[in-house]
Amino acid sequence: MKAGFKRTQLEKVKEAEDHDEPTPDGNTPFMPYVPASPAKVPLRNSDCKWNYRKARCEPKYACEYKFRAGDFKLGQSCRLKIDKFKPTSDKDCLWNYKEVKCHDSLYCSRQCKAGDFNLDACCKLRKSKPGTEPGSQKSEAPSSTTTATWESHAGSSKDESEEDVDDDIGLKADWTDDDSAFVDQILKELDDEDIGLESDSEDVEGNKRTGEDIGLEADDEASPEHDDGNAGEKDGEEEGNCKSESDRTILKKPDVPEELEKIGTASWSTRRWKIVREKSLKLHMEKLNLSELCSTCFVDVSDCSTKNCFSLLARKGKSHPESAACIEEHCNQALLQCTGLSKEELP
Repeated sequence: MKAGFKRTQLEKVKEAEDHDEPTPDGNTPFMPYVPASPAKVPLRNSDCKWNYRKARCEPKYACEYKFRAGDFKLGQSCRLKIDKFKPTSDKDCLWNYKEVKCHDSLYCSRQCKAGDFNLDACCKLRKSKPGTEPGSQKSEAPSSTTTATWESHAGSSKDESEEDVDDDIGLKADWTDDDSAFVDQILKELDDEDIGLESDSEDVEGNKRTGEDIGLEADDEASPEHDDGNAGEKDGEEEGNCKSESDRTILKKPDVPEELEKIGTASWSTRRWKIVREKSLKLHMEKLNLSELCSTCFVDVSDCSTKNCFSLLARKGKSHPESAACIEEHCNQALLQCTGLSKEELP
């Protein structure tokens, strides 16, 4: 065994010597620089491993020890610190068939267009960022990396300009408020990619790696997402999910309003205290024979009406003018946008 190991080591050394053998002109051959591959960013709990030597979960910036019932090994208890993945393109947005809406609804919404043949293709990134109104521009503060880098360079440039440059020409520069304002303006306009610099976490106090740096987004409990029950894009383009001839014919039947009310009642869960969207979709497709795309529009109406008008519906019923006005205010516009039909064509 030892002889075989030594032979292998000698072969490796000889290969290295042959590789570095000089060329006929006497120069060492050019070796292209191959950058090291970046560390794999953990995106799932299975990517987190237990480090027995250090007695902790690795990598420590993204994983931590979270024991749950059923964990028989230390590695099984290593889980992501941050669970929500932030989608960055339309391909990252997929349809959640259980909830009858897009996954990551804070960032994705249903935006069906011509050529989208399934609900996965209908899910796209929201046009407006969470927490901002459509059309409004939210100014983004410079990242901590950019700020720290420019502040450190601004301070060093001030000292160097006083000691080196001005001494050579016999002048003394003053750091004025105008200079500070100019640097602040630069910070607002530039990102890390623009200046090509990145500060060292050991030199800058408090500059720690966060979930956004590794493509993860934390759940913001301080400002939770307001779910109004509509899976589509608010104030978005018309989708036209009920424009097929079969859906139009079904919606013209006189018994459809009564059937819709029965489906809404059957889909209500007293234990969960909400409409079970998966069950509602199934009933719309089975009882009314609507297409899957068109059924999602009426699932939205059922969910939206119970979330925004539940007290009125419980006390006065759906046919009461106040209940109808509440549904008209909160849900009907989304229904028109989703179906692509006029008010006269809807039941």
